[in-house]
Amino acid sequence: MAVAKIEFWSRPAMVMVDFVKGHMGGDEVILLDGRQVSRRYRPSLVRSVLMAPSVRGREVGLLYPPQRGGDIRVRIYELSSKGCIPMCGGLTQVLGKALIETDLARRFSVRLKKPRAAVRLETDSGMIPIYIRYDEEQEARITTEMRSYVEKCYIWGRQEINFKEIPVERVGLFYFTDLHHLIEKYPHIDFTRNTPESLGVFEELRKELGEERVYGVVKRMQEPGHWDAAFRFVPPDALALEGEEFACGTGSTTGAIYELFHSRLPIDRRGHGHLSLKLLSRGILPADQKTEVDVEVRNGRATNAWFSHNCVQIVAEGEVSL
Repeated sequence: MAVAKIEFWSRPAMVMVDFVKGHMGGDEVILLDGRQVSRRYRPSLVRSVLMAPSVRGREVGLLYPPQRGGDIRVRIYELSSKGCIPMCGGLTQVLGKALIETDLARRFSVRLKKPRAAVRLETDSGMIPIYIRYDEEQEARITTEMRSYVEKCYIWGRQEINFKEIPVERVGLFYFTDLHHLIEKYPHIDFTRNTPESLGVFEELRKELGEERVYGVVKRMQEPGHWDAAFRFVPPDALALEGEEFACGTGSTTGAIYELFHSRLPIDRRGHGHLSLKLLSRGILPADQKTEVDVEVRNGRATNAWFSHNCVQIVAEGEVSL
């Protein structure tokens, strides 16, 4: 009598994976050694580490040895995305800090020279260099060069959209709108904070646009004070985060391009300039966070950008079971 063979799909046994967790202005990032994560089960395992009761964060960076002449290859996953995302500026800042304070530099054979070190990250947006500079007190400041991402923004393009008589503009992977347009349309809703009511409007916008791979909506504040510009970032999963706010390096860089499109930045008659912007980006931390963005402009077009943030910290490292 023949016996039928029944094969059961099963998840592999739990494995221990080394992790480092940090944040940039409250944007929590988890770094994993990608060589320890099974390729077959990677998407589900990555999402599990982002959610409670595991390490919890917004982005995961899987780190690998380089393949294209860089120093580290990075695949980036976000909780609200189904697959890899092209870029996360906050992750590059946290990775720079982790190279200094943990054993990641030794693990991936990265040499950090003082007083200035350069590390080339291979991302899905291209080569992204980060620069680590030490001051006289040996405090490190990380700067991310965004040339490859800036080029991608112009490829992804710019689009003007009318949403319920509210002017909305897509630049790259972000949607921008000015705060006063929102207040005029919804005077009874407080858009200066991420409340359930204000987030409901942005969720409705996201559903109407029907785009999953959008980093979020950016509210441009009208009175930045002594800042060059002030933005508030609303991620796609803002409702699930219950209104948490955090800094966004990629959004700040895109915001500088948005300001350039609207001729709000000082450039000469030939359309050239090198601009230094201080952007207010409130995070979940008590104090306001500062993102500094330098933009190189040629013929009215951004050709390169660099950004850094004043609050980047490593908060945990150890092992997590996946």
